[in-house]
Amino acid sequence: NPLYFGKSTLQGHGTGGNLGQGLLAMEESFNDIASNIDSNEVTIISFLGGGMSGGLQYLINKLMSFGKTIRVIVTLPSSLEGPIRRRQAFEVLGAISAIGCELIIVDDEQVFKTNKDIQSIKELYKLIDEIVYQCSCK
Repeated sequence: NPLYFGKSTLQGHGTGGNLGQGLLAMEESFNDIASNIDSNEVTIISFLGGGMSGGLQYLINKLMSFGKTIRVIVTLPSSLEGPIRRRQAFEVLGAISAIGCELIIVDDEQVFKTNKDIQSIKELYKLIDEIVYQCSCK
């Protein structure tokens, strides 16, 4: 079953890249999220840089306060996505790095630079999805 974040806050729209809106949406949706978690070990996958990542620190802290063991897999946007998304991603990364949960970072920029055979952005994101999937299976 899909979870929709911030039904009232976002009213079916995205955050427009606004980290504050992402936080509000996550706060609004936390009970729905928590009620769908039946394990003490939780893996969170987040593609940083957009507004919803603004609620990631809140989500991790709240789940940890309920005794959950958290592993977080994040991607950092490549420079192709622009400096604002990359700056926001590093801002959120700094905040969640301080929490002390297991953290796996996939830097899209490094994936792009080390895979010279990539011909399109679609190929890049397909490869990144594969990397994230492999990380989530460990």
